[in-house]
Amino acid sequence: MCEVVFYEKCAAKLKAVPLSENTIARRIEDTSEDIKSQLIDRVETGIFALQLDENTDITSGSQLMMYVRYCWESEVLEDFLFCHLMPTITTDEEVFKVLNYFLSQSDLLWSQCVVIWTVRAASMAAIHSGVVKHVKKWHLISLQHIA
Repeated sequence: MCEVVFYEKCAAKLKAVPLSENTIARRIEDTSEDIKSQLIDRVETGIFALQLDENTDITSGSQLMMYVRYCWESEVLEDFLFCHLMPTITTDEEVFKVLNYFLSQSDLLWSQCVVIWTVRAASMAAIHSGVVKHVKKWHLISLQHIA
């Protein structure tokens, strides 16, 4: 294609670029891990708030998404923290397990979380308020839930 659009010399240069079948995927994963690491480093320096949302993808899979609000260099910032594919029937306990696992693996402390926001339809409000109850129960912290 490069020969047709440009010329043979350009095609030869493109062929010389060393790309194995997983080079691009590996670079994307490395970049993603670096960005995640930088975000975690910022968040763990102070208090933070979590925002939970649940979406359904085109295959009818349920995805839990978490956003984080935190202070960094005198500004309040909001960033996407993670997305996790959930089981078909999502319970408050399942959501709590996913959140708790992510926070513990990221060395983020529940004691620094001051608020949990939920962006959901009324049908999901009970699940997310149940998550807050699990957090309060297992981590013995005072937490505000805003639906």
